Amino acid sequence: MAELKDLRENGQKTEVAIADAYVGLGEYDEAIKWLERVYDNRVGLLSSVNGDPFYAKLRPDPRYEALMKKLGIDAKRSRGSVPDESHIV
Repeated sequence: MAELKDLRENGQKTEVAIADAYVGLGEYDEAIKWLERVYDNRVGLLSSVNGDPFYAKLRPDPRYEALMKKLGIDAKRSRGSVPDESHIV
């Protein structure tokens, strides 16, 4: 984890990898914080997260639902819909 954060400090776009690592470690609060950074900084594509079983443990969290809503995805109703990605630059 420290190596990923060091790479990020040196300009690498590692936010998604850091979020993934936190999911793998079971640290879901941190994972959501990093996914929010991905969205806020527009450094990765989040549209596939909702349909990916890897992120299933995050779905009950209201912050996850709010993040999916920002992406145009109804996290409660759909796990594979095509999101609105017009916010991506």
